[in-house]
Amino acid sequence: MSVNTLLKRVTAIAAILLIVAGFFTAPLRAADNFGYTATGNVAYSYVDVSTTGTAVLANADDATALLTLPFGFRFYGVTYTSLCASTNGLIAFGGCPTGDITNLDLTVQSPTGNLPLIAPFWMDLTFAIPGAGSIIYQTLGAEPARRFVAQWKGAFALNQPSPLDFQVILYEGTNQILFQYQNVETANAEISKGKSATVGIRATDGQANGNRVQWSYRTAVLTNRSAIRFEPPTAIPVTIDLKPDSNPNCVNPTSRGTVPVAIFGTSKFAVADIDQSKLRFGGAAARSCAVDDVGTKDGLPDLVCHFETTEVTTWPAAGADCGKINLTGSLKSGFGITGSDIACRVAERTCKAGPTP
Repeated sequence: MSVNTLLKRVTAIAAILLIVAGFFTAPLRAADNFGYTATGNVAYSYVDVSTTGTAVLANADDATALLTLPFGFRFYGVTYTSLCASTNGLIAFGGCPTGDITNLDLTVQSPTGNLPLIAPFWMDLTFAIPGAGSIIYQTLGAEPARRFVAQWKGAFALNQPSPLDFQVILYEGTNQILFQYQNVETANAEISKGKSATVGIRATDGQANGNRVQWSYRTAVLTNRSAIRFEPPTAIPVTIDLKPDSNPNCVNPTSRGTVPVAIFGTSKFAVADIDQSKLRFGGAAARSCAVDDVGTKDGLPDLVCHFETTEVTTWPAAGADCGKINLTGSLKSGFGITGSDIACRVAERTCKAGPTP
């Protein structure tokens, strides 16, 4: 065999090994439609609260505990003051999970009850065997930068002789989420490194609306002394409608008067939480706002605000036909909101063509 032939074969084998290894390598970063991002490029610094925190669910199997949060924690645009921790390696908001003995693929499946979830190591785990531990929780730090730690200490999987140790940390103010893994590498290859677990976060209807970050699903990608950080967007995306019920949204940027912009409320987003004084549409401040039910008239309150036409600085330039105009603002809690809609100049082709069916 020639040296060239040998080198080619070695190169080919190496390439195959790299491809195979890729199937078992955690992503460096991940993101979802809501704007959450996740990264494994974060320093591991386990915060062991096993001797200082409060223990729950000792000797329990397929059980949950409702825990009160010491601060409001915003998750997918909703602020929660309590959470429900499960022996099966996950946290739910808005209720306690049922039937969570089997972990799901967050990208295509919805758990029973369709609850928002935080899943550091979701699979069938138990504390109901000799030598097992419990979930231990504790609040650390001082307002306004406290941390809420929930730690699974000595959790066991079926037919797994070694305990698993991992934790979730929720951060006040930033609403960040940190997963930390102290001991997840075991002798059982079906359990080790998360081989049978779901790791990630999801919102209500996450499998359908894309509001979920699945780090891994039944793939051995976790290691001891590692961490994953999930960060929310700096602003909540909201749906707006320039000149509600108009199509297209034709404007004359030089005309006097105001243009209406509707901010739509949802079952998870109350327009009453908006700080109207902070709203800006194309740079213009709101002149007035009123609650109404516009657009689809779904029975949920919307906020319709009027902006001085000549104060909007980002209308499409002459000859540009249509362009996107951004709305920014914040909630009374200080958290940002952002949305956008398309505006068209009355003198250009889209508006001359008339309404779109």
